[in-house]
Amino acid sequence: MDEWIALTLWEPLKATLPVTVMLPDNSRRDLQHWDDLLPEVAGWLWNAGHLAPDRLPAPSGRTRYIANASPTHSHGKAFTRPHSVNETLWVEKDTADRDETRRFAVKLLEHCGVVPSDVRVLR
Repeated sequence: MDEWIALTLWEPLKATLPVTVMLPDNSRRDLQHWDDLLPEVAGWLWNAGHLAPDRLPAPSGRTRYIANASPTHSHGKAFTRPHSVNETLWVEKDTADRDETRRFAVKLLEHCGVVPSDVRVLR
């Protein structure tokens, strides 16, 4: 039987692809690759009005960004694996592993005021 689990509790290192993610509006996205999670979440946040230019950049740490209006970090270095979500939004797809990708998605949701546990993953 299929079970939906909160993104905050999901253990991606134990999961296999493809994975289906359900966003807070109950829309679903099928991820064919692990690094698709962050662009899908960022795109949903943008389209739902939770992420806008005035909320950028979204930090992942002291000097690096998860998302920005241009594919650059605070220290001026270009994103290692930039992904254009739209003409105004870029995300950094360079993460160490599947769990860091999940943590960055959680961090971006929190940055935008969306409860991360409202995003669910079908396992």
